Amino acid sequence: MVDSIRYFQIYMPTEAGSGVIVVVEDQFVRNFLRTVLERQGFEVLSGGVRHGLAALRDDSQEVRLLITNVPADFTEFAGRVPLLYLAALPDPSLASPYRKSRILSKPFHPHDLLASVQELLQPMITPRAGVDGVVDSLLFAQHAIEMFRRSMPKGSSRNCLDRLSNRLTKILSEARKLKPPRIRRPTAE
Repeated sequence: MVDSIRYFQIYMPTEAGSGVIVVVEDQFVRNFLRTVLERQGFEVLSGGVRHGLAALRDDSQEVRLLITNVPADFTEFAGRVPLLYLAALPDPSLASPYRKSRILSKPFHPHDLLASVQELLQPMITPRAGVDGVVDSLLFAQHAIEMFRRSMPKGSSRNCLDRLSNRLTKILSEARKLKPPRIRRPTAE
């Protein structure tokens, strides 16, 4: 037990906000995740549930992301830490308590892993109003459709998503041309 605690302390984040905790039951997958993330400059803590919980309870380190296949074990941190939920057959209800989460179905490519991590580490943005808000919403919808489309095998469902994505691109193009209405102010007499 003491050796494993020392092991985990080696991988704790050295800079505030740089920590990623990986809690995955399969050692091969855990090592794969750690290798991919460390090559991108992330400080990674990997191990079992007990060690992950201990690291999350340690307030001296800021953890920016939890990657796990057992999200139910970490729900006490759902309001504080974003979740990347990995599973071959994910149960979306397990990720629903988290304020910010993403589900990545196994098997996945390292590119998909890194895209999901980047998306979760983006600061939460307050929606803009007016035309800018509409454009932002359309861009988000376009991104969501594209991510979903990539996860589907080729066939009629994917073709349907391709058509939807093309329509959304046209709508987005038209929305960008819109100008906000001018407000007429009464003139003083």
